[in-house]
Amino acid sequence: MILVSLVVLNIVYFVFRIASYGHAPITTIFEIMSLMSFGLVLTYLYIELKTKETDTGFFIMLTAGLLEIISFAFIEELKDIKPVLRTWILGIHVSAAIIGYSGIIMSGIYGFLYLRLYKKIKRNRVDSFFKKLPSLKLLSTLTRSSISFGFIFFTFTIVQGFIWLPKAIDNFSYLDPKLISSTIIWFLYLGGYIGILTKRFRINTLMRLALAGAVFSVLSMMFVNIFLKSFHNFY
Repeated sequence: MILVSLVVLNIVYFVFRIASYGHAPITTIFEIMSLMSFGLVLTYLYIELKTKETDTGFFIMLTAGLLEIISFAFIEELKDIKPVLRTWILGIHVSAAIIGYSGIIMSGIYGFLYLRLYKKIKRNRVDSFFKKLPSLKLLSTLTRSSISFGFIFFTFTIVQGFIWLPKAIDNFSYLDPKLISSTIIWFLYLGGYIGILTKRFRINTLMRLALAGAVFSVLSMMFVNIFLKSFHNFY
């Protein structure tokens, strides 16, 4: 109930902030950090409600809490904001993308823990840290839930982007680096989602896919944002 209350209060905060400033919390990195914190909490809430597993909540909530503290300490309202950043459709687009990435990253974390625990059990070298983790079966369930949750939001982001961005952005291009990398990520997780539905993937294969997808998502987004030009850079 505390977690549900936290999500509701966060939504109320976003509603009042949007009403006060006339734009979604996407204009600065510190607003984005607050949105990322909410994405992690919302993703974890879904997973906890579905699996009834609470043992991994501390690490997720700690990460979300640190992001929120940094955001609260440095967040400020910009005087000049590009008109596109005040578009409510862009706010939905970015929010869905961040929630989608939250699910993707969490699936990678759970996939990594599964693979490490699997090797430890196989070699009969399970130390005290891994003894505190959920079982392999539960970790696989957590990974599948994270993939499904993230894939749904990421699919919405991709579809909305392909429909709306060509109309809203003057220099839009389907060859945009961020669009290409996002599409690759979507296809990776489409394979994982199909594997979950059909149950034809070996569990270890699905765990490796989740881990590889999460690592590729983080690295590709960092590379694109730092080294390449994209129409997604509105600041």
